[in-house]
Amino acid sequence: MKFVIFSLLLLSSFAFSEELRSPASPDSINMKKSLETTDLKINGEVSLVSNDIFRGVSISNNKSAMQGWIGLTYLQFLNVGIYTSETHFIVPSDTSKVANRYNVYFASAYAPIYGDLVVGLQYCNYDFIEYPSLNQNEYFVEMLYKNSKLKIMHNPNYIGLNTKYQYISLEHSFNLSNNYSLTPLISTTVIEKPENVDIKNYQEFKLTLSKDLGVLKINTIYSNTNRSKFYSSDKYKDNSVAFGVVIPF
Repeated sequence: MKFVIFSLLLLSSFAFSEELRSPASPDSINMKKSLETTDLKINGEVSLVSNDIFRGVSISNNKSAMQGWIGLTYLQFLNVGIYTSETHFIVPSDTSKVANRYNVYFASAYAPIYGDLVVGLQYCNYDFIEYPSLNQNEYFVEMLYKNSKLKIMHNPNYIGLNTKYQYISLEHSFNLSNNYSLTPLISTTVIEKPENVDIKNYQEFKLTLSKDLGVLKINTIYSNTNRSKFYSSDKYKDNSVAFGVVIPF
């Protein structure tokens, strides 16, 4: 029972993170200008993180991880591509086995609605190469206004447990001097209770400090959740700090 609860918490983190897991959301201010051009680009990022903390959970099991994505972007508002990452996820059906890598195939589309307001849709297919029973699909809606982002996610079939969950987050990026940026984020994870599992929703506050050096970006991430208030079996801390280096191309 405790392991099922832990697995639910861990898998709830498998959606694209604010640091790396998808192409950057389009710049709402320049969206209209982008639509006037015929612009097809291949882009992506690679990164190394000391601890892959996402939605308050270390999906790298408190270990470092290599990650990256590559995608095709058209007119800044259409994206398709693949994200890949190391992971150390214990397989729920057999705790002696560990998934070492997963891929995410994604497609997204954005459109300006009014002024600087942009709305986007994103679909993600998760492929746990060694253990296809863990594969799942997720659907996102994003609302962007200048440096603010509201994200809502729905997963209709949660790792084969016949349950659903939603994730809602709100973030705002502050541009500081000397190419620094500070991004606070608040979120809630809403999980529909599967049969015979006592599981509750939880929240996270995250603060990301980034330094853009041109050829690479350095991130320092602080994460705080209230999970331990509800899950005494959760082995991860409510307060976590991680560091990462991201190289765009």
